[in-house]
Amino acid sequence: MMAEDFRIILNRRPFKPFRMYISNGEHFDVRHPEMATVSASTVSFEIGPHITPQIGWYNLIHIVKIVELNGGRKRQRRQKRTA
Repeated sequence: MMAEDFRIILNRRPFKPFRMYISNGEHFDVRHPEMATVSASTVSFEIGPHITPQIGWYNLIHIVKIVELNGGRKRQRRQKRTA
């Protein structure tokens, strides 16, 4: 992935949360644009909800796919039991 492509995704308004997949099989969710920063060859981002923020760095060439998150889980309807 190119830095400019990542910047376009990060700077969309309104921002759309996304999941980025890394070449080693890991994936990370970016739910807010301030959670990630892109430079010429790397992306840094906040990893998970922790008491102390953790930052991950990956080279842009290792980002293999980005998928928009739908923002929430679908509710499953419970079926009523009939006696």
